[in-house]
Amino acid sequence: MSTDPQRAIQQLRAQLELDRALQAFVIHELGNPLQSLGMLVELSRDAVEAQPGQAKLETRLNRALESVDRLRELLHQAGGVRSSLSAAPGAQTWGVSIDASLAMFSERFERLQITLTRETGPLDDQPLGDAAITDALIAVLLATCECSRGHRLLGADLLLRALEATTETTEGASGGEHRLGLAVTLSSEGQVLALDELVARQVENLLGPCPSTASRTASHTASHTASHTGAGSAADRSGGVELWA
Repeated sequence: MSTDPQRAIQQLRAQLELDRALQAFVIHELGNPLQSLGMLVELSRDAVEAQPGQAKLETRLNRALESVDRLRELLHQAGGVRSSLSAAPGAQTWGVSIDASLAMFSERFERLQITLTRETGPLDDQPLGDAAITDALIAVLLATCECSRGHRLLGADLLLRALEATTETTEGASGGEHRLGLAVTLSSEGQVLALDELVARQVENLLGPCPSTASRTASHTASHTASHTGAGSAADRSGGVELWA
C-alpha cells in the first residue's frame, strides 16, 4: 500500500471494486454446481424412497461428490489467491502470482475454450515486489472472461508476455531504473479484442501511473525504442494491457 494518502485511497477503492467483481464471479461459478448438487441430492432421496437399483444410486451419489469437489477446489483457489495479496513485498515471485491467478479462472477458460499462451520465463523467478500486481492481474483476467463472453466467442487466444523496460532519466536519456512488466492480450482470429476501458482505470488505481521508458523489451521480440507514458495498465501497441511493477 502506498504511503501517499491519495494513492492509498485510490488503491483501496480499486481493491474494493475488485472484491465486488470477484464476489460476483464466485457466486456465478457456484450457482451451477450448487443447483446440480441440489437436484442430484433430491433425485437420490427419491431413489432411496423408491428402492431403485444400487448402481443408479451409486452413480448419482458419485456425481454429487464431483460437484462438491468442484466447489471445494474453487473456494480453495479463491481463498489462496486473495490471502497471497497480504504477503510481504518480495515474499512471492511473478511466477507464483501468475500461477495462482490463472488457476482461479481455469474452468472459465475451459468453458470459453480460451487458449492460453504464456511467455513469462524472464519474469517467473523474479520477486514480485508489489502485491498489487496480483490484484491487477486478476482484474485483467476477469475482464478477458467478460470480453470473450460478451462477444459470444469460443476459442479466443490469451497471451501473457513478459516485458522489461528502462525508465528515462530526468534528462530524457536511458540508464534509469530497470523495470519488469507483463502484457496481457486477448485476440480472436488474429484480431486483438479491446477490454472494457474501466479495467485500465482500475489497474491504474492499483499500480499508479507508469513513468516514461526509454527502452522496452518483449520476451519474444527484439528490443525496440518507445516513449511510453500513461497508466500502469496502459494499452500497448498491440492493443493488450500492460502491468508494470
